[in-house]
Amino acid sequence: MTATVVLSAAETLGALARTIVLLDVSDAISASAAAEMIASAGRTVDGFAVNVRGYATEGAATATANGVRDRLLAATGRNDYLMVADSSRNGAPTNGDCNPSGAQVGQNQVLRPERDKLQLLWLTTPGVSDGPCGEAPTSSAGEFVPSLAYTLVA
Repeated sequence: MTATVVLSAAETLGALARTIVLLDVSDAISASAAAEMIASAGRTVDGFAVNVRGYATEGAATATANGVRDRLLAATGRNDYLMVADSSRNGAPTNGDCNPSGAQVGQNQVLRPERDKLQLLWLTTPGVSDGPCGEAPTSSAGEFVPSLAYTLVA
């Protein structure tokens, strides 16, 4: 999706009552680039998500989220952004980022009352393939592969 489409969707959703809008900045090339994208959406964005479909440890995801938050604070003066990390597949260090062997489900979901603390949620269903690679060489991206799910929880 283009940035224009994403920002338009954020604006539309942000106008709805009782709706929280988070931008997935997992694929941003840097914390600065992620912060720039979020800041450009203005007040319609309530927060952001990192490590979606990723395998980064909780510590690495926290460092990434804090880096984005710090740059957002400098750019916008706001310190109330909701920070979320996908913890569904980061339960063990891995060598790779495409259906790597040795991956495990991560920590159960953790919602903290403080907005400035990283919230851990399972945003990716364990067992959903990253594509034809690693432990699922014949799968398609987004396909549920029972053997991947099994190895994550084994």
